[in-house]
Amino acid sequence: MTRKFVWSSIVVVCLFCIQLNAGITGFVSNPSSNSLDWFNAANAAGATINTDMNFDTHPTGSLQSGFYSGVTINYANIGSVEFGTGPAQANHDYSQSGEGTHTPSYFIRAYANSILTLTFDNAVMGAGLFTIDKWYGIDYGSEVIMTAYDSYDNVLGTFDSINLNFQPNNLYFMGLMSDAQNITKLTIQFDGVGSDIIGYDNVVYASAGCTSAVPAPGALLLSGLGTGVIGWFRKRTQR
Repeated sequence: MTRKFVWSSIVVVCLFCIQLNAGITGFVSNPSSNSLDWFNAANAAGATINTDMNFDTHPTGSLQSGFYSGVTINYANIGSVEFGTGPAQANHDYSQSGEGTHTPSYFIRAYANSILTLTFDNAVMGAGLFTIDKWYGIDYGSEVIMTAYDSYDNVLGTFDSINLNFQPNNLYFMGLMSDAQNITKLTIQFDGVGSDIIGYDNVVYASAGCTSAVPAPGALLLSGLGTGVIGWFRKRTQR
């Protein structure tokens, strides 16, 4: 076996490991603990979590694109920043408590078929926010769709809200996390039914830390194989 072939094998193994490690995880399926799960994942990865975008210091009225340092806000069909417990709509059948009732504070009002876009100055590894008063009936309802993009505007992952009702004014967190720490844009699309309204509050995002996300078991196995090949090659060259 030639050195060239051995080094080619090592490169192939290492690239395969990287592909397995790269991925995006959504935190949308556990209504009572999505936010805690997201924060735990960010902390485990050694990330720095930014919680400034709680809208408490933002002036009431229209959203200001550059109000928050490090993030540019764009939107369509989004209402104003206002104070209160939430939209408080009346479709309470089969309501879920989620992560509790929204405490009166400043939040964003969003109308049906709206989109909120957050563009980060520097790539982040994860982001999320709380929805307020999200509605879903027995057979149909409104959906929130969260999508992450990289710097080339490639879609990294898309996650839909769970089909449950969180009225009146209960909190439901949606978040995502990228192993590659390469999220530069996040969109939150509200596909509301009819005149449905939703609230957004407490946007969070995690900047890349000094440690990487825990790799999948398959990636660990391939990484071990790669180390074994390198070790074998070193023994061969030392003979």
